[in-house]
Amino acid sequence: MALNSRNWKAVQSSVDFAGSKHVLVITGEVEVGRTNETPTLGEAVPQGIVDDILLMDVQISVSGDVGADVLTWKEAAYTREVSPGQFRQVTVQGVVEVQTIDVERIVS
Repeated sequence: MALNSRNWKAVQSSVDFAGSKHVLVITGEVEVGRTNETPTLGEAVPQGIVDDILLMDVQISVSGDVGADVLTWKEAAYTREVSPGQFRQVTVQGVVEVQTIDVERIVS
């Protein structure tokens, strides 16, 4: 099932004072059709042939038996440790339009 999505962002930043540990945080919004649906973001298996492009898949998880039929936007997020400059782009699959976004690097 292809989903509508918007506002994808990928940010790599240092999480320690020395700048030796880096994380990549990917966020975006996915339109779901029921209140008990939550979008999740995970690494695609297999990954593509380009080492510096991370492929991600959007999936929908359902909690409980009943959810109201309401179209709403919910955030999907994913965080992982990376090497500095490991990825230059992230491609999000499983949505109506495949989204490829540049990784923003925050230097601290």
